[in-house]
Amino acid sequence: MHDLKSLRDQIDVLRDGMRRRGKLDQIGPLIDRAEALDRDRRLNIQAVEERKAARNTATQEVARRKKAKENADDVVAQSRALGEEISRLEAELTTY
Repeated sequence: MHDLKSLRDQIDVLRDGMRRRGKLDQIGPLIDRAEALDRDRRLNIQAVEERKAARNTATQEVARRKKAKENADDVVAQSRALGEEISRLEAELTTY
């Protein structure tokens, strides 16, 4: 059993070990799939964090506009859309 950090940091060592054991043809596709899933998961986490930062910025802009008695409907709509996208991406994270 290998953990994700080991997989990520020593993928070549793992492949070499499977090659020496004559199991690379059998296990290689699993290693490739695990590597791809980990990469996709990390990209998804990054996307969620970027959207959260954008939503926080939008929330601050809404507060600024409301304090200045300006219309903030467009920013509120943008913030809601970001929230929906965050929910979708977080739901995808549960599949990894």
